[in-house]
Amino acid sequence: MKHVESLFFGSSGHLFGMYHPATGQHRNHGIVVCAPLFHEYYRTHFAMKRIAVELADKGYDVLRFDYSGVGDSKGEIPPDMFNQWSSDIGEAMTEVRELSGSNSISLVTLRFGASLALPWQGKANGCICWDAIPDYHDYADQLDAINSASLAEHSTMASEELAQLEEDDYLGTGLSREAVSSQLVDFASRNDVRWLGESASNSIAIQSDSDWVSPSLKRIHAHDTVRQIIDSL
Repeated sequence: MKHVESLFFGSSGHLFGMYHPATGQHRNHGIVVCAPLFHEYYRTHFAMKRIAVELADKGYDVLRFDYSGVGDSKGEIPPDMFNQWSSDIGEAMTEVRELSGSNSISLVTLRFGASLALPWQGKANGCICWDAIPDYHDYADQLDAINSASLAEHSTMASEELAQLEEDDYLGTGLSREAVSSQLVDFASRNDVRWLGESASNSIAIQSDSDWVSPSLKRIHAHDTVRQIIDSL
């Protein structure tokens, strides 16, 4: 069995990560895997793990991690979620640099993970953007559709309880839709996510035909896309 190290890291030790040290010919190059958000985080867990394992096989030192308040990281989802999750990527870059001993760091991002990584791309040697989201208005509409579909599954819940859930627990965040949406608009406007639709010297865009809008929690295997990502590094 290949060695994988689980750890907590970050300035407050609250972020949970899985470190995959290089098992192939060592490249002296670290990689941070930046997961997508909300339901897409769960749908892509298998693919994120596979990317990390195969990149380690190719000689990269890889860190995949959970954002603050998500998965196995400590605490609740932060009130300023998008800003905090973006800061988490910076913490992960520092951690993989220390773990690997390498100053060469690349980012592998998926969906809104690419947007969260925008403030850090200038400090990375490269960035793979898998199905990045350059239009945050369209993304907000997708989130609304996912939230509505999720609430529709609670048909046995009392109407007043369902209304309270819709008001105070948008996408399972414990926050209202207005709070999440306003933060999304603020983050996107300050970081200009439209850049993700353009080319950059150290960025590679990967597109797939995955049905991201579906509310299903089916895993996204996307084997061909994963192979394309691995071959791009």
